[in-house]
Amino acid sequence: MILSLLTRAAIAQDLIPVELGIDLVPTVGTSAALMGTDRRSLSLSLLGGYAGAVDGVELSMGVNIDRYTLDGLQLAGVANLVGVGAEGIQGASVLNLVGGSVDGIQVSGGVNLVGGMVDGVQVATAGNVVGGSVDGIQVSGGVNLAAGIEGVQLAPVNLAGDVAGVQIGVVNIARTSDLSLGVVNVILEGRTHLDVTVDELGLGTVALKHGGAGFHYIYSLGLRPGAQGAWMPALGLGGHREWRRVFMDTEVVSGPLIEHWEPLGLRLRTTGRLIGGLTLTERIAVIAGPSYSVLLTESCGPQHQGSGAHVLSAEASPVSAQGWPGVVVGIELL
Repeated sequence: MILSLLTRAAIAQDLIPVELGIDLVPTVGTSAALMGTDRRSLSLSLLGGYAGAVDGVELSMGVNIDRYTLDGLQLAGVANLVGVGAEGIQGASVLNLVGGSVDGIQVSGGVNLVGGMVDGVQVATAGNVVGGSVDGIQVSGGVNLAAGIEGVQLAPVNLAGDVAGVQIGVVNIARTSDLSLGVVNVILEGRTHLDVTVDELGLGTVALKHGGAGFHYIYSLGLRPGAQGAWMPALGLGGHREWRRVFMDTEVVSGPLIEHWEPLGLRLRTTGRLIGGLTLTERIAVIAGPSYSVLLTESCGPQHQGSGAHVLSAEASPVSAQGWPGVVVGIELL
């Protein structure tokens, strides 16, 4: 940031101050004589304008081109192109492109492209791409890409290095992340564990856990063999804390409970659990903890008859809700 300020100061000293610059297209108008050696307070163009820098307001129905820097407001019907760095607000229907860093706000109907860092907000329909890190917010209808993010990424697809904040999207990929919320979340240097457990219903479950240092997602399948068999695919999420060899996971998992090996209408089981773990070796830990489950079924359907089960719903409700306490025990493969 200090280097950027020094660069801006050096550029400003070498440029010719101009109160008003007017261009029809780049190099046709004020820019024909100055050829990018001016620093404009107000820059206006029809199809395109060309200035050394703008310290004020720049407006064009087509393209704004600043050889060095922007400090102020820049609006274009098509695109804004800045060579070194921008501080302020950029708005364009297709593209905002800055070769260096941005301190401020970029809004584009297409794409925002920044070669350096961003300190502020980027909003784009198609995507935001930053060569450096982002301290702020990226919002896109397509893809967000940054070397690192301290703040929020919100888009269908978010790609980042280290995330000190949150990613929210359909697909989130990061090297490390404080929190990534989506359907597919890949933390390249995160935690991946395999749990093998059994619960109070006799369901033996294998669960894959993957996430960052303080959170994880759960993808599991439970089976209970025999004539009264059952199976339960489930998804969940959880928080994680560690103290040397001891750890604690707070989790919620949910999925259809299919008993007697065939669907019997609505039977959605959601379980909250508090699981403690003790690491025995580098690769194995024992885990156990209490749980509480809620089973939603159609009122005319079969109910859970386990120990401690009690009805939670009103009698006239078309959906019956039952709840009961339970326990989970097993091992975790680290």
